[in-house]
Amino acid sequence: LSGEIVSMRFDYGNNATIFETKKALPRKGDLVNRCVRISEDHDGGQWRVVKSAKGNQLVIWGHLTASTSTMEAFDILRTFTLRSDAPKGVGAGS
Repeated sequence: LSGEIVSMRFDYGNNATIFETKKALPRKGDLVNRCVRISEDHDGGQWRVVKSAKGNQLVIWGHLTASTSTMEAFDILRTFTLRSDAPKGVGAGS
C-alpha cells in the first residue's frame, strides 16, 4: 500500500507521529504492526511500525522528523511470516 502525505505532527503524550494522508486508507485489512517506510519520494526514507490507521490518519510509533525536507510518501509492506528455522522467542508473536 502506497500513498502521499499531506502533513505530520508528533504526539508527545502517545509517543507517536501522526500523518494526514492525501487519500483515505483502505477500510479492510488491518495495517496495525506492519512495517512502513516514510520518505520524500518512495525511495530511501525511515522505517517504522504502524500504531493505527483509519480514514486519512496514519499513526506510527516514535518521533519521526524530516531531516532535510518534508516527508511526502509512505509505503506499507504486506504481512509476512518468520521462516520455520527462525530463532525462537523473536518477533511480535513471542
